[in-house]
Amino acid sequence: MIDRARKLLKSGWLCKARRYALDTLPKVYGPRGTIMLGKGIICLCFGFAYIGVLKTTPSAGLDLVLRIMPLPLWGALWFITGFMLIAAAFKVDPRGRSGC
Repeated sequence: MIDRARKLLKSGWLCKARRYALDTLPKVYGPRGTIMLGKGIICLCFGFAYIGVLKTTPSAGLDLVLRIMPLPLWGALWFITGFMLIAAAFKVDPRGRSGC
């Protein structure tokens, strides 16, 4: 069994497939993209909390926000913002700048 695994690794097809998969995946565009990816993940977490997936009770600091819209709607807005930030993190700048 071990000899068979060594033969597969020596043939190189696994390494080539891995390299091809990594080359075709989109890459985060510079430091701007890294920051946007992190903030997008944070926005998604806020969306989970506000929609009610985590079943938390609203704190007293949310009184003003709750007068404008209900909490699940705020969660949906956080989700939309998070997905937009994550999509923008992989967008290449057409002017060819260094990611700033």
